[in-house]
Amino acid sequence: CQHRAVFSVTTPQIRELQKRIRSVKSQYDKAKRLKKAERLLTEYFNLKERIGLLMQPLVEQANEELNQ
Repeated sequence: CQHRAVFSVTTPQIRELQKRIRSVKSQYDKAKRLKKAERLLTEYFNLKERIGLLMQPLVEQANEELNQ
């Protein structure tokens, strides 16, 4: 029996956050002012952290179900 792993799990809430991350990223690429760029970068990392925290228990649960 091969050990398999799940790395990504989504819920509607996580998908919304991922959508927001993509828009923040594209805004950051277009940002001209340093202050705005810094604010967007901070928001990007906060969103990334929230997605990670939301996904962690779901990923663990999926891995347990997969490897039973």
